[in-house]
Amino acid sequence: MAIRHLRSAVWCLILLSLLTTRSVLAAMTLPAAPGIEVISAEEVMSEHVSRGEAGELLFHDAEGGMTRLISEIGDPEIVNPGDGAFHPAGAEMVLAALEAIDLEFIRDLRVQVYILPYPRAGLLASSASDGAIYISPGVRPLRELHVHFLVAHEIGHAVHRRYLPDGDTAGWRAYQALRGATDSAIYHPHAAHAFRPRELFAEDFRVLFGGAIARGDGTVENRVLPGPEDIAGLRTWFRDLLGPRPTLALSGVRSAPNPVRRDGQVAFSHLPEQLAGGPVEIEFIDVLGRSALRTSLSGASGGELGLSLGGTGRRLLPGAYWVKLSGTVGPPTITSVRILP
Repeated sequence: MAIRHLRSAVWCLILLSLLTTRSVLAAMTLPAAPGIEVISAEEVMSEHVSRGEAGELLFHDAEGGMTRLISEIGDPEIVNPGDGAFHPAGAEMVLAALEAIDLEFIRDLRVQVYILPYPRAGLLASSASDGAIYISPGVRPLRELHVHFLVAHEIGHAVHRRYLPDGDTAGWRAYQALRGATDSAIYHPHAAHAFRPRELFAEDFRVLFGGAIARGDGTVENRVLPGPEDIAGLRTWFRDLLGPRPTLALSGVRSAPNPVRRDGQVAFSHLPEQLAGGPVEIEFIDVLGRSALRTSLSGASGGELGLSLGGTGRRLLPGAYWVKLSGTVGPPTITSVRILP
């Protein structure tokens, strides 16, 4: 079914969740970026780890690979035993780090963030791949600063995979020229970590768009080149990667009650004047961009609009949805509400 193009769209996020333990864990998505899912260390253990023939823990990653997890601090790969235990990042801390990142870069990403309970053999550090980020545990409790650094850096890799893929040689040439990293004998994919163009990009992203905590003091791993905040036009160049974007406000339309039962009534308030008077089309769109429900109501009264979720004739499955309210002209707005079964 084609989406009818009207002159305005007001977007709200409805998050539906089950009350089972697994569903609550799986529903840790960002309200303004429902394509980003955080998988806690507990869920990784229960859903993504199996036992090998010798009793070892095997992690099944998003790419279909399988890697041994190092569950003993005395393993030869662990050079620094720290306080004698592994400490996974807290899911709430990871979510906070994600929420601090500039929304323009992450709202269209489709990324699963795996919080690893143990480090991977042969790959101890956190890493990113197409569609997945892996946050490794520390040998001491991870501080807020450390988690924000890790998450913003790895999201930087997700951003370049989406908006500046490896095959875009012209784009990478332009970035390296702006960054002063054009000497291919020094800056190349197999160089020391801090001199790899993709790592430069991820560090620049962390400082420029990762939020105040992730920014730290503004320095990056590569101390030879000027810091990203000292490069004229670099911030604009990053934003230009996104192409033309509509302006989305993080305030405006509100939903109540919050939470609301999935068969209850949700009320949208503080609606723009442009939605008053005429009919308002409401469309629920899931995180894959599929239309799950469409209905229409008469114009908003007094800036408010109520929708009975149980009276639409179609039950929505638990999950994350965008709710699109369309009417006359007006800037799009994002809000969020949690709906319980």
